[in-house]
Amino acid sequence: MQDDPTCPSTTGGNATKNVEAEPSLVSQPRPGGGARLLGSGSDAAYVYAAMSRRAGGASLGIDLTPGKECSLACVYCQVPRARAGPTRNRPAVDLKRLRRELDIMLRSPPDSGWADLAVAGSGEPTLALNFEQALDRILEASAEASFANPLRIYTNGLHLEKGSVRRALAKWTNQSGEVWVKLDALSDEMCAKLWRRKVTPAAHVARIWRFAEEQPIGIQTTIMRGEGMVCLETLAHQLAAVVSWGLALGAKFHGIQLVSPTRPAGDLAAVRAARLTPASRDELEVVARILETELGLPVQAFA
Repeated sequence: MQDDPTCPSTTGGNATKNVEAEPSLVSQPRPGGGARLLGSGSDAAYVYAAMSRRAGGASLGIDLTPGKECSLACVYCQVPRARAGPTRNRPAVDLKRLRRELDIMLRSPPDSGWADLAVAGSGEPTLALNFEQALDRILEASAEASFANPLRIYTNGLHLEKGSVRRALAKWTNQSGEVWVKLDALSDEMCAKLWRRKVTPAAHVARIWRFAEEQPIGIQTTIMRGEGMVCLETLAHQLAAVVSWGLALGAKFHGIQLVSPTRPAGDLAAVRAARLTPASRDELEVVARILETELGLPVQAFA
């Protein structure tokens, strides 16, 4: 789950996603995934529309884990989740329904058009049981619709070494799709505080770099400040050093996105207990300048 308006809102009542008519971007939230697109009575299981900071306009979102399955429990996540999971006994994506919903949305863009197509949502997309087949359907639908804008997937990167995930993402990037991988916890303490799961940072980073030696990636870093967090300048230099390691190994990057959460966390009590607050735009810009200077990579800041 990524904190960006590309993701479905997760607060409010039981409103659902609706895709039969031309999508309205005036949407209503539902817990755990998606938005109802006003104008018809048919609910969507996997697709939604949102205004996205990162896309710079209307984003066609795809949620492959509407049951909220995730292998992290990020404290800043919009989904109410006290711990990682559930990841077992999860249902497969209904491929026919996914394709039908996509076709409807691609045929009925908003007046401004779709700025991008983003695989994000209320969980970790690579946990979908038939993730490879689901991405195949997305690629087929976008190709048949002559969709020319960016195709993006946002992942926490924990499952990049799974064979079906690697195959799926290789096909995705070979058809000009972008893969954006989470990297915002660079120490054991930050993993515990931000992700609320025991992850070995060095192993996680090595996993990402092995994948990036084969397929280009973007790095997405959500930045919080507060008690127990390193100062932002230190974080910037640490992140630059880690990415420099990847570059030395031959990892390929198309950029870095720095994100400050703008929507309320699903577990506000945990955020308050951790004494964390989102970084400001000025603070993100400080980090961006350091990264651009040390790495020479394009860096975008979204707050």
